[in-house]
Amino acid sequence: MNIDDWLTQCGDTARDSNAQKGIEEFRAIMENKKIYLWGAGSVVRLYLDLFEKAGVPVAGIIDKQSHGEAVEGHDVLPPSALSTLPDPANTIVITSVGSTMVASYIAEDFKALNTSIQPIVMGYRLFYALQNLICRCNVLRGEAPEMFLCPMCRTFGSACPILFEQMGDKRGGNLVLSLVAYGLGTICSLKCEHCIEGIPYVPRDKRTFVPVDTVKKDIGKLAEACDYIVRLDFCGGEPFLYPSLEEILDFSLAVGKIGYFYVITNGTVVPNDALCSVLRHPRIKVVISDYTGQLNPKLEENIVKTAQKLNQNSVSFEQRKHMVWSDMNSFKPRGLSSEQMENAYKACLFVNSRRLHEGVLYPCLHYFSGVQTGELASDPQECLRIHDIPEEQLSGAIHNYLKRPFVSACDRCMAPFDAPEVPAAEQMKEGIPRDARI
Repeated sequence: MNIDDWLTQCGDTARDSNAQKGIEEFRAIMENKKIYLWGAGSVVRLYLDLFEKAGVPVAGIIDKQSHGEAVEGHDVLPPSALSTLPDPANTIVITSVGSTMVASYIAEDFKALNTSIQPIVMGYRLFYALQNLICRCNVLRGEAPEMFLCPMCRTFGSACPILFEQMGDKRGGNLVLSLVAYGLGTICSLKCEHCIEGIPYVPRDKRTFVPVDTVKKDIGKLAEACDYIVRLDFCGGEPFLYPSLEEILDFSLAVGKIGYFYVITNGTVVPNDALCSVLRHPRIKVVISDYTGQLNPKLEENIVKTAQKLNQNSVSFEQRKHMVWSDMNSFKPRGLSSEQMENAYKACLFVNSRRLHEGVLYPCLHYFSGVQTGELASDPQECLRIHDIPEEQLSGAIHNYLKRPFVSACDRCMAPFDAPEVPAAEQMKEGIPRDARI
């Protein structure tokens, strides 16, 4: 059995009661192979942990931006190192990123090396299969599945069947959302040229924060309709600019049907002591998107201060550097067939990060951005206005919403296959109209 055969066999691993056998087969395939992970961002740590649990050693990490650094004891090597390895026939390279688009960029770079190493393995396929086997083993031992990793597992529609079983047994149902992101507003401290949320292109008279009572009402109603929400993200714009973030976090922590929370910040706004006292809660993690190198010195100094402040206050946080961005801001019709849109929807990372904003549950971030910037219209069959739906009907409406094979916005989106790579957080130059850019 080779890795492709194993992926075919274990692609739907949640139904495999003999999970340990699947892990042992994976270990046998990888025995005596040199495993290199390509991608040294924050996600690679999840891959390293996954391979350690499976009993498969990793030989090294590759990255074209952060080579020369060290990650979890591994020196990060440049891509050129793959051309000089002594045993290419027994070398396997696996993408270790959380995006299908970034994985495709890596695959192109790998192909350009023209080595005799076998074709690169798309890590997101492998991660889902192997992590599900490990979660199944956990359940068989009476342990809980690793819900922290549910969004990485790329199960679309809702969370995986293993989590369905666990939450359904405990809560009497199976409407489990693995990840929802709440957009607290359209005000940001940056003006990123390729902002995936389109914030700089939102009309100035519509740039605002969502009222705190609206945020609470939205979160409360969505949570009541679901059996469980594994992870709720708070984002912006810039969430550290939101004046009532502590109040929102306190409220959300008290909602019994939500597992844990991420606050996604660019780090340019230093949090105060009151906010840090809430952020240190063990169910909250702060993620700093560190764009040092693209910003002015004052903002970059604030990123350092934010990390120091969080560390001093024992806040759990992750600082992500060397990120790869894709240009998602084109909304031009592409003329895709239903089959093409369905294939894109199934493979798209952003479908697993639905956006809740002012009472509307959007299928993905691109749809949300298009509506906010006026590029797309909000279809009530695709964007649920949760407060217009009676409470007793909302769960069913969400179920139907999750079953859609694609949404109309897929024809006006370049994810997950065709979006070009662009510099992360490149700041806008004044006087360049939107149409000239897209």
